[in-house]
Amino acid sequence: MQMAIDIAGFTPSEADQLRRAMGSKRSLQKMERLKERLYAGMAERGATGEVADLIYTQLAAFANYGFPVLSPNRHRVRLF
Repeated sequence: MQMAIDIAGFTPSEADQLRRAMGSKRSLQKMERLKERLYAGMAERGATGEVADLIYTQLAAFANYGFPVLSPNRHRVRLF
């Protein structure tokens, strides 16, 4: 989430909201709520147009596939 802080000027709290949105079952819907803020922050820092779209697309793709898979408790095996 450091990327959200660096590229979009998110506060640590906003970056944590993005992290939670990416890890939820309805991640794309929750990310849509943060999309406008993300794009505005990227524009302030010079990332606009195709670059901003690519960043958002990659975040959305990771949220849709990678982030839930990496959640530490999702596939935990009981050993007792």
